[in-house]
Amino acid sequence: YKMAHKHGPGRLIVIPGGDGYSIMWPEGGEKKVYWWHEGSAITPPNMWYHQHFNVSEEPIRYVVLRRGNPELTGRGRGDASTENPQIEFRDEDPAVWALFAKELTDRGYDPSFMDQYRNEAPES
Repeated sequence: YKMAHKHGPGRLIVIPGGDGYSIMWPEGGEKKVYWWHEGSAITPPNMWYHQHFNVSEEPIRYVVLRRGNPELTGRGRGDASTENPQIEFRDEDPAVWALFAKELTDRGYDPSFMDQYRNEAPES
């Protein structure tokens, strides 16, 4: 899954294949889960944190459509007010990991592959 991140407005994420969910929330606000599948589309609100989780056997496929110049609006670079634009795995809310681990386990998958990411030492 992707680390939680936030950026400016104008992204439309189209899911041409796969099953999973996204969690979205305003900083300091309540986290909400949005399930998606083949043919879904989601749009994270302006400067809301969001994460995407694949729970299917196949790799997820998604297309991100965005307005403007990618150099100015792409993945947080150049967006205004992007202080702390990403939450590292080791710093995320434990409930986020618990939900993902449960969803994988319920489908017969072993979630331990994420341990290496969640336990990484901070970069110096």
